[in-house]
Amino acid sequence: TYYRDLRLYYQDLLASRQRLDRIIGAFATGRFDQELNGQAMQAEPRLDKATRLAAAQLQENWKAFNRTLQAKLGEDTEEPRLEWAAEWVLEHNRQLEKATTHLLHTLERGVDERTQGAHLFGRLALVVSLVAAALILAWFFVRVLHPLEAAAKGFDRAATGDFSSLITVSRQDEIGRMIHAFNQLSARLEALLALITRLQETRTLDETLETLANTLPGLVPLDWVGILMQGPDGRVRLEQAFADGRPEAIAQQAFDLDGTLLQECLRTNTPLHIADVRETSSLDNRYKFLAFLQAHGRQEAVFMPVSGNDSITGVVVFASRHPNTYRPQHLELLYNLSHLFSVSFGRTVTLVESARLATIGQFASGIVHEIRTPLATINLALEHFLGLRDLTDSGRRRAELASREVGRLSRLLDDILLYAKPMQLNLEQYTLFGLFSELQDTPLLEHTPVQIAQDELPKLPPVQIDRDRIKQVMLNLLGTAVDANQDDPRGVHVNGYSGEPEGTVTLEILNGGEPLGHEQLERVFEPFYTSKNSGTGLGLPIVKRIVRAHGGKVSITSSPEDGTRVRVLLPIAAAPPG
Repeated sequence: TYYRDLRLYYQDLLASRQRLDRIIGAFATGRFDQELNGQAMQAEPRLDKATRLAAAQLQENWKAFNRTLQAKLGEDTEEPRLEWAAEWVLEHNRQLEKATTHLLHTLERGVDERTQGAHLFGRLALVVSLVAAALILAWFFVRVLHPLEAAAKGFDRAATGDFSSLITVSRQDEIGRMIHAFNQLSARLEALLALITRLQETRTLDETLETLANTLPGLVPLDWVGILMQGPDGRVRLEQAFADGRPEAIAQQAFDLDGTLLQECLRTNTPLHIADVRETSSLDNRYKFLAFLQAHGRQEAVFMPVSGNDSITGVVVFASRHPNTYRPQHLELLYNLSHLFSVSFGRTVTLVESARLATIGQFASGIVHEIRTPLATINLALEHFLGLRDLTDSGRRRAELASREVGRLSRLLDDILLYAKPMQLNLEQYTLFGLFSELQDTPLLEHTPVQIAQDELPKLPPVQIDRDRIKQVMLNLLGTAVDANQDDPRGVHVNGYSGEPEGTVTLEILNGGEPLGHEQLERVFEPFYTSKNSGTGLGLPIVKRIVRAHGGKVSITSSPEDGTRVRVLLPIAAAPPG
């Protein structure tokens, strides 16, 4: 048993010596393998210089100690001299223990120093992070928040209507581009406001064109603007043009509309872009106006319809002598402004037309009064001749013909005076059914089969009308319908309905007979236009003028299947308060 325990102790001693060799060697070389520490290390430990020196000193001491220890044990592994070895260990282990303690203290100092370094690094990293964050915040304020605040103030000023102040652009990034876009928007809004203001102040076509020629180039690149107005003959005339902001000395020219792009613009009531004037004008010999623009050096143009009163009356033309001038954004802006231009020109046309009609009305009223006196004298003379007993049959026929012509001329003078003089209305609440009830006793309805919707008219709400004026409208329309119907079995029908559109009453008169052609429908409300030999051409224009004075509308449609239909739209009378 003794020898067995001795061998086990010896083997354990050998294993401990070997393990100490590996441990001390690992510290001395700085290499720590998995077999030594029992697990894989994420990174090799890095020992400082003092620790490596202490480990080397411990390794030298251990080697010397281990050599002597081996000598004490002897070479006989079966019966080693353990007692001698034990005595050697007890007597000489202090130097080895001292070297080991020195290594441990050196390791502790290294760990403490590294810990302090790590703490210092952490504090430095925290300070650097805070400084970096402060610098980033300062940069963000200077480069982002401050420009955004300036942009916000600019938007606030623009929201209140101040478009004159601009924001300074000092950068080329996204915010700089946004501020630049805002400055462009503000400048355009200011130009638009100036344009709208000046357009509202214009009173003539020349003033309106001059305003566009001098103001619009700040928004859209153009160097030529002109206005073409539609005349009674269906052609359009170049009334005035401005080139480079100055009136252009051109002779007034007329252009046919049939088959042209001008007609297309008027028909669709939408703007039309002509990208290449030269090439487009060569496509059709009817494009005379495009040839005119090309002859005057214009290479690109935009046609824009103009509304006056209730119909399209002309086209305003924007053109440039340079090709590819109008970019998509320019065309979009022009299209968005088309309604403004149409209303402005339409208002100007209406003002000009009203002034012209007022002048004509004053002139016509004076002429009518001047003609009536000699006409009455002529009529008295004809009545005298017709009363003579010895008047020949031939002379009597001529006198009767002259008397009828005097009567027609007198009616024409009455119509001219009615159409020319200012319209004065005596408004009262009245129903259309009551109005037609009063018309039943007139010769027109007594001897003519006019079918009135007795079930529908009584249901119509009252309207605010001048009863005598509207009665004149109904008699005029019914007389025209009866004359047009002739012997057509469909006859003349009168109906009415309300609420289409809301707040209105619509009276409808339908007759058979020969339908009206396209040209007749376009010109039927023109003064002095008539297809009847004995007509004055003022009946329907007077109807339209009376209806419009009441705030209503009148329209005519015609087809072989449905006949001719006249619609008179009048506003419903307002309900009394309370």
